[in-house]
Amino acid sequence: MRKTNWLILTALLLAAAAFAGCDANKDKRASVLKQMDAVEADLALLNEQHAAASSSAQALPAEIRQYADSLQQQSQRRTKLQDELNLYILDHKLATVAVMATAGGVASVVSDNMDEDTKSALGVIGLIGLLYCVANGEECADVTARILYFGSQIEAADESIVGLTARLSAKKQALGQREKESAALAETIGTKTGERDALKRQHDSLLCRFCL
Repeated sequence: MRKTNWLILTALLLAAAAFAGCDANKDKRASVLKQMDAVEADLALLNEQHAAASSSAQALPAEIRQYADSLQQQSQRRTKLQDELNLYILDHKLATVAVMATAGGVASVVSDNMDEDTKSALGVIGLIGLLYCVANGEECADVTARILYFGSQIEAADESIVGLTARLSAKKQALGQREKESAALAETIGTKTGERDALKRQHDSLLCRFCL
């Protein structure tokens, strides 16, 4: 009987000690839980930022392709205009030489956009074309208008190419920045997740196994 009483007393003492241990860890568990809540709040914000950066990074390649396609189209259009201008000049060599002598705008367009074959063809004409417009005024007027038209179209294409090139470069730079931002956030999220898991293990180690 005494042995039984002793066993019961021992069990009660152990239980009391366990409960006392739980009470001793209560404040520590509360502190760890508070730290976990702070880390969880950080993780929630980081995940939102990562989702936004990833979404932006995923959308940018489509915009980059769009700008690249537009840039290619404008470059092709400019090349076509320049080719058409050179062919037109070769078809109206005398009038072009004559007009260049009197119209600075025409001379500038022709000089800036002539290929070597066209330059050689005009060089052969030389001074012969200077008096051409005296007898061919209507053709010279048409040539002036047409060359200036080509000049304005080529200039517009150049401006478009410059603008598209700048925007394409900006989009590529933005993509690089978003990818770096997304990678950095993913790394930080991994670190924070590890910190949270460590705190959870610490909290679980402080739990009272005998508490209800």
